[in-house]
Amino acid sequence: MFWACFLAVVVVGSVTLAVLGPPAPRHPAASAAIAPARPAVRADQGAAASARGAPGDGVPSRPPSVALAAPDPALLDPAPADGSAMGLPRIGTDGRTPMRVYAGHFDPATKAPRIAVMIAGAGLDAAASADAIRALPAGVTLAISPYASMAEATATAAAARQAGHEYLISIPMEPQGYAQNDPGQRALLTTMSAAENAQRLDWVLSRLTGYVGGTGALGAMHGERFAEVQDDIDPMLAALAGRGLLYVDPRPNAMRLPFVWSRAVDAVIDDPPTAASIDARLAELERRAHDTGSALGLIDAIRPVTIEHLVAWVGNLEGRGYALAPVSAVVRAPPGTSAAPSKPPQ
Repeated sequence: MFWACFLAVVVVGSVTLAVLGPPAPRHPAASAAIAPARPAVRADQGAAASARGAPGDGVPSRPPSVALAAPDPALLDPAPADGSAMGLPRIGTDGRTPMRVYAGHFDPATKAPRIAVMIAGAGLDAAASADAIRALPAGVTLAISPYASMAEATATAAAARQAGHEYLISIPMEPQGYAQNDPGQRALLTTMSAAENAQRLDWVLSRLTGYVGGTGALGAMHGERFAEVQDDIDPMLAALAGRGLLYVDPRPNAMRLPFVWSRAVDAVIDDPPTAASIDARLAELERRAHDTGSALGLIDAIRPVTIEHLVAWVGNLEGRGYALAPVSAVVRAPPGTSAAPSKPPQ
C-alpha cells in the first residue's frame, strides 16, 4: 500500500512538472525503485563558450525586487494540528513549483560564466548565520540545517529572504564512516526500510518553508554512503521532484542524478578551512567556470575565516569577468529530459 501511494504521488508530480514546470524526470529505475549564456569578457572565453554551449540549464529567474518571495500557502500541504511541522512543499494547482517561486534573482541573459556558492550549516548558530547573511551578497545560497530549532531556522530563513538569499534544506543521509560520523537521529540510512526513510524525509522537509530544494550537505558529512545505493537514493530524488524541488549533490563532480533538477558541487571550499586552501579553492572555481561556463562551490560551515575570504573574493568577481549566481541558476535537468523549462511564473 505504501509503495502504491508513493508511486502515485511521484507520477502525479512528474506529470505536473512536464506540463507546467521543469520537464518531468524519466528514469528506468523509477517504477522499480518506488512501486545561459555569457558579457564577452575575454577573447579566449568567447571562443571557449561557443565550443561548449550554454553554462547550465538553470531555473528561469523572476524580475528583481528587494526581497525574495515569502512562503506561499498554495505551495504547501497542510501542517499537522499539533504544531510539530510546517507542512510539506508541493507543486501548486497552477503548476508553480517551489524551485522557481523561491529562486534567487538572476538575469538569465547574463553572458558571463556563472559561479554559485552554497553555505551549509545555516540556522544552527543564529548569530553567526545573521552575520553571514548581512556580510554576503544576495547571490550566495544558504543551506539551513533541519536540526536547528524551528524558531532559529524560521528566523534565519526570513532574514535570508529579506536580503535576497535563496536557501535549501539540508537532508541528513548516511555518510562515509557511519556510525562514527553521526548524521543525527533523523538521518536517512541504508539499513532503514523505504517507508522509514520516506517518513524521515517528510520530517526534514516539514521543518522549514520557502526553500528551493534539498541538499545532502550536513556540515562535513555529505551522505556518500546513502547516495551510492540506488534503491535508497532514487525514491528520495523522485519525492523531491514530485514536490517541485531541486537537489544539490555535495559529492564533488558526482554523476548527474535521475528524476530531479540537480547539480553536483565542483569543490568544497573550506576543506580544510585554512586561508590558503580557501583562496585556492575559490580560484579553482573560477578556472572551472571559465572552462565549462559554470561552477558550484560548497562551504561546509559558517566560520569567520571562510566568510572573510569569500567576501573579499566576491568583491571584484564581476570585474574579473564572472557572475555570482544562486544555485537555481546553475542546476541541470535530469538525464533524458529537455533542458529548456517552460515559462517561469510571474
